[in-house]
Amino acid sequence: MAVARSVASQLTDADGAYTFSELVAATYTVAISADRFRPVAALVEVAEGGMTQHDVSFAGAARLRGHAHGGVGRQPLADARVTLVDEAGNVIAATMTGPDGGYEFGDLPEGNYTVVATGYPPSVSMLTLNGGKETEHDVLLSHDEH
Repeated sequence: MAVARSVASQLTDADGAYTFSELVAATYTVAISADRFRPVAALVEVAEGGMTQHDVSFAGAARLRGHAHGGVGRQPLADARVTLVDEAGNVIAATMTGPDGGYEFGDLPEGNYTVVATGYPPSVSMLTLNGGKETEHDVLLSHDEH
């Protein structure tokens, strides 16, 4: 079994261009990532003595964050379970809220999701995430009916 190793790494310039020089003829995996975009990997064949150009298009990655509130005065709820479900009903991710009631999901493809916050009573809400955008979404797990 062959073990993959990194041959070179660099940042793009202000125009998004990158260049690797002195590569031997071979097939390489080029992996590219950028903040707020989904990572991309592609096989690129470099010919002997020639120059190979490979452009990459990114899809924006969405980020969802918010807080869980509950009880009298809608206090932040720590340790509440928040689950993110896609349109097909697949669980994409789940997390527990922090001490401030906060939760966050990152690197999400754009689309429609359901947020399920577990408490008493549970909270379910639907939302749409747009690529390259951050969405703030708070959940209310319980409320005082007095």
